[in-house]
Amino acid sequence: MRYHKGNTAVHYAAMFRDSPSIQLLVGAMENAGSDINALSGYFGSPVNRSVLDSLDLTKDAPSSIVDKSGAAVEEWNQRTAEIQTFLEQHGARRRQELLKERWGELSFFDKQKARLLSSPTLAPVARLTEIFDLWHSLGPDVKTTRERMEQERNPEEAI
Repeated sequence: MRYHKGNTAVHYAAMFRDSPSIQLLVGAMENAGSDINALSGYFGSPVNRSVLDSLDLTKDAPSSIVDKSGAAVEEWNQRTAEIQTFLEQHGARRRQELLKERWGELSFFDKQKARLLSSPTLAPVARLTEIFDLWHSLGPDVKTTRERMEQERNPEEAI
């Protein structure tokens, strides 16, 4: 099942470092024969992010973690490494590797979007476009929406 912009639940679980959910979702995906390496969409093309790339999106600890203590940041980094190892053990790979493997299957337009996202010069523009699209779809206060989602997750589990 895919959500907003083609992300799967495991993409979101990786962004929020929700280890129990990741383990549960990966197990369910394996049992169902789903592809852990599904790429999220970029304007209708499945060329954007893998689960490992989603993990990288929030590589730096959020300010709510940084404000707590150095130990909380270290725990965030340790959890990130553990999740990455778990995902890799279950076959997760990065976007670039997946695109090389699937290049022949992509349409002309999908390839152009993939090139745009891979270009060191144009990728920031592409990401900015993606942010504006996300802002438009979520409403004007994306930061508040993300903070609300983090609080609803389970405040007792927060680092």
